[in-house]
Amino acid sequence: MLNLYPTPHGLQRAKERAGWNRRSALQMLERALYDGLRAEECGRTLCHYLRDIAARNAGHFARIYGEHVFIFGKDSTPTDAALVTVLHLPHSLGSAAKRARQQRLGQIA
Repeated sequence: MLNLYPTPHGLQRAKERAGWNRRSALQMLERALYDGLRAEECGRTLCHYLRDIAARNAGHFARIYGEHVFIFGKDSTPTDAALVTVLHLPHSLGSAAKRARQQRLGQIA
């Protein structure tokens, strides 16, 4: 299990883009990391989008949770990860994310 912590920038963006205060953001970190969609669970377009985000900065990885994309960065120790920023999921990818979530939950065969 990873030790999660937010960066000041990550907290600021969570408040700005998701409307979360510090306490809410801290509670949502684990949900976003463990319940969020990984690139491997998504269709081609969404997978490329998530991998492009991660490729811009070495050691970063992205998860989709709800209508937001959470960018996490691995710290120097392998057991630590930090919330780097929160982005809005582009509107054009919303339906692809919804399909991926449904497939993950087994609602679509």
